[in-house]
Amino acid sequence: ILILGVDGMDPRLTRRYVDEGKMPNTQQFIERGAQRQDLSMLGGVPTVTPPMWTTLATGAYPVTHGITCFWRQSKENLDLAEYNLDSRLCQAEQLWNVFVEAGKKTLVFHWPGASWPPSSDSPLLHVVDGTQPSSVNCGIATVDKDFILVASEKTPELLFREKAAIDSHVPCMIDDLVPEKSNAGAADIAAMASGVKSAPTRNILLTKEDGEGFMTATPYDVVLSPIRPAKGWSQAPANAKEFTLLLSHGLIHRNVLLLTNDEGLFDHIAIYKSKKDTQPLFTAFNDAFYKEYLDEAIIGEQKYTANRNMRILEIAPDGSSLRMWVSGAVDIANDELWHPRSLYQSVIDNVGFPPPTTTLGGADRNLISKCMGANWDWTAKWQSEAMKLLIKEQNYDVGFSHFHNIDAQGHMIVKYMKDKGLTPNVTEADFAQFVEDMY
Repeated sequence: ILILGVDGMDPRLTRRYVDEGKMPNTQQFIERGAQRQDLSMLGGVPTVTPPMWTTLATGAYPVTHGITCFWRQSKENLDLAEYNLDSRLCQAEQLWNVFVEAGKKTLVFHWPGASWPPSSDSPLLHVVDGTQPSSVNCGIATVDKDFILVASEKTPELLFREKAAIDSHVPCMIDDLVPEKSNAGAADIAAMASGVKSAPTRNILLTKEDGEGFMTATPYDVVLSPIRPAKGWSQAPANAKEFTLLLSHGLIHRNVLLLTNDEGLFDHIAIYKSKKDTQPLFTAFNDAFYKEYLDEAIIGEQKYTANRNMRILEIAPDGSSLRMWVSGAVDIANDELWHPRSLYQSVIDNVGFPPPTTTLGGADRNLISKCMGANWDWTAKWQSEAMKLLIKEQNYDVGFSHFHNIDAQGHMIVKYMKDKGLTPNVTEADFAQFVEDMY
């Protein structure tokens, strides 16, 4: 049995795209499952991610199971609300517990409703994350944010400009969770006993920024870097140019060569830790999506090896300018939300590291399709391959999983679908196509 959900999926659009032959995999699920003709389901109240996924997992409404939103009233401080995505707060029985008690080996892969910490001590229950909606590990292992790098011969000095460009906040994107530590000795027992916490949010709305779901414009970071002739390198082509890539809010500097093809046109880069190095950390060509750029990230005094995705959006053929997107970064060593933890090692060995989640997009055509959309395409492939691997290795009887691309991207672009003068270079028809591509 496979229970698969997609957050924010509109039954009307789904029905239309299926009938038009644009969602063949969904058509196969429909043919092998059961549903209303219009694909609609009865909704609970409120129709928010944590209570609805908990309702789907328990058959109980929020008034019964107790997971009423992302946050719940603090008992210690009445003007604060505390993080609520916690299986220990659920007052109804989850279906996966029913299956394992009946002897069925069950995988719960990133179900954002009362799934973490594992809700049964049965060895038949395996759980991967579920502490937040967006993507696996992003809530607890995110160690850097998305940013845009703009390099130019006209830029006079290297600058990291925090919150320099406007985009849209995604209220269901949570990436600052902290694990609760257990006193238990064995790693698996510790995982069973530990949950996660997030900083409390203000429960009394004094400004539009207070509370859990504000939809104001939130700026993202920009790196401005000069392009200069390459100098001081142990080896660099005579016509090469150079610029600097800043990571972790400018705490990490990477030297980058801007290089030409056989026709003498600049079309790719090579990222180096030092100009003395002979081998680059990473090489990227213009207008190609790249996954798993592994490099350092720094938070405070702590260093991590992190996984990033990237895309060069444009390189001037004469090498005078460049614009590129670099995704957020995810700590590749963090396996705290995998039970048992051996599942994580198997996935990273055979499929790859959990992808970062991008929150850039909004009203920019390239960021929507070439960065945010491409990032979700890879996340879909990674999650699919990871689940198929675990199903094959572990011989599960039952699987629960969810995917969040439609909700996360919808937060970014749906508000622009009717022209409000905010998107002069992107039309309503463009946004309609973006939504179709999402599905």
